[in-house]
Amino acid sequence: MTMIFERSMAIFLVGRYEKFTKKMGNFLVILAVLISACECTWALSGTNFQAQQLSVLIGPTTKGNRTEILNYFLVVVHVAGLLAMAFIYIIHRRHQRLDQTLSVRFQICENQTSSRLLFTLSILHLTIYSIYPIVLWYLQNEFSQNAIPINLYLFYINVAYLVTIYTFILPLITVIFLKKTRQIRRSKIHSMIEMKTSGDEGWTTYSTQLQKQWSN
Repeated sequence: MTMIFERSMAIFLVGRYEKFTKKMGNFLVILAVLISACECTWALSGTNFQAQQLSVLIGPTTKGNRTEILNYFLVVVHVAGLLAMAFIYIIHRRHQRLDQTLSVRFQICENQTSSRLLFTLSILHLTIYSIYPIVLWYLQNEFSQNAIPINLYLFYINVAYLVTIYTFILPLITVIFLKKTRQIRRSKIHSMIEMKTSGDEGWTTYSTQLQKQWSN
């Protein structure tokens, strides 16, 4: 949600956005840490941890409902985040077609690239964070009926928790996305350089390609 707020500021404050990005970034990082700490405190408050804990992914039996509520709440948050990122991406594309100065249009293009990346990551977030509560709900039903032993129950829970793997490969996903974006831009620039640029025909071709470059 902090990324959605940051992208929203980039839309409405285009042209002035870069003046306060550092302060806003620090504020959003602190806010995200505080919200996460409050969620964990609420889910585990009042627990004495006297009972044996079989896994860190399984909350205390006395606060099991709170842990499940928190998991489902995160799924709802990620669904809302995905819809918000889709809306922000559409707004960026509309702003790109408006008459703006060259510097503002460049910033809008950069914002659109960032929004495209965050929209892709939002889809991955929703997928990863939806798998775990769904599998956990299914396993709890099966385990309550003594359909699976405790060792397999814990094994399946740890396998379904893909957040750690996703966090590990997230930088790689970002680098690959930015690399492909740079390659696409270079190919467009090379196509503009190689076209005919002399005479009226060259000017018409150049203007058309330049318009496509700023509208994509």
